[in-house]
Amino acid sequence: MHVHSKTCRGLTSAALAALLCWLALAVPAWAAGDANPPGAAGTAVAKVNGVGIERSLLDALLQARQGVPNPYEEAAPDAKAAPTPEDREAALRDLVMTEVLVQAAAQRGLHQRPEVAAELELQRKTLLAQQLVREIVAEVRVEPAEIEQRYRERPPQYEYKVSHVLLPDEAAARATIAQLQRGARFAAVAKARSTDTRSRRNGELGWLMLNQLEAPFAAALQSLGVGEYTREPVQTPYGWHVVLLQGRRELPRPSLDSMRAVLREELLHEKVQGRLAALQRQAAVELNVGATARMTR
Repeated sequence: MHVHSKTCRGLTSAALAALLCWLALAVPAWAAGDANPPGAAGTAVAKVNGVGIERSLLDALLQARQGVPNPYEEAAPDAKAAPTPEDREAALRDLVMTEVLVQAAAQRGLHQRPEVAAELELQRKTLLAQQLVREIVAEVRVEPAEIEQRYRERPPQYEYKVSHVLLPDEAAARATIAQLQRGARFAAVAKARSTDTRSRRNGELGWLMLNQLEAPFAAALQSLGVGEYTREPVQTPYGWHVVLLQGRRELPRPSLDSMRAVLREELLHEKVQGRLAALQRQAAVELNVGATARMTR
């Protein structure tokens, strides 16, 4: 077995593992009984037992190894270096090994096993779906005026100066609220009762944005005026909280230029999701609930 007059060397474990993805998608047509194997028309860059490996497959592997661009980002000048002769030779060696393994798998009839056939079909459908999304993304346009409007409509962002007392259970949290209602100072109560070792000295967590907090904590915080604390315990995965809002300040509004790429991606994502939702609405979907239920028993 020769590639450009050089003997193929064995694959590393990492390279072999990477090739398993190709095996899932690239079972050759001859394995299913096709009389015209790929590469028969003279486009083959190598042959394994007479079966050609097409140049298009080599090019696809080289492109994949350079990384797939994010379709939601604006196209930028391609700064990637062209594959070197060494890159092409290494990719060809890997494809040869892939073909050797695929042929050996076909001889064992692996492609005819129901579980393998199901996985191959899943991989095929996933690949087609991903490619369709990429094409839809390429078709959708986001106009500069839309970006400017989204910027004008963007709500102001705030930071909140937060203190809390973290308790192990609801009863302890209610007892803490009762103590505060009798006039106890929040910092003193936090020092005495809080189980949060990082803020136990006075309960202060500092300035935080809502997206840095657990959803129930953030919701409770938004209901408070400055200087107020929650009159009902707030439960999060960390325990039970009594929350005090010490301050709120609006963050400086970023410039349109600094936000343009983020807003474009946000609008593009919304438009693409709308296109996908429309496709789903147009489809006649029938769910066999009984079959699914039997699978879970």
